[in-house]
Amino acid sequence: MKGEATIDKTRIWSAQHPIVVGVIAGLLFTAPFLTVGDLTPGDLLLSFIAFGSLFSLTALNERRRRQKMNRTDN
Repeated sequence: MKGEATIDKTRIWSAQHPIVVGVIAGLLFTAPFLTVGDLTPGDLLLSFIAFGSLFSLTALNERRRRQKMNRTDN
């Protein structure tokens, strides 16, 4: 569409709910570390914070990009 990628419903939802995206992604990426077994709770918390904040910042960036482009897709 004239050089612009189509925006799917997942990107719209993640832009509307960046904190929820961070929590879900943090849980999904930290869950495999539970199977390792010899990690301390501090290591798991650090992993959750790292991955959760990374995905939250990505969703916030998408929200800011959409606001800058004046996109209000629902």
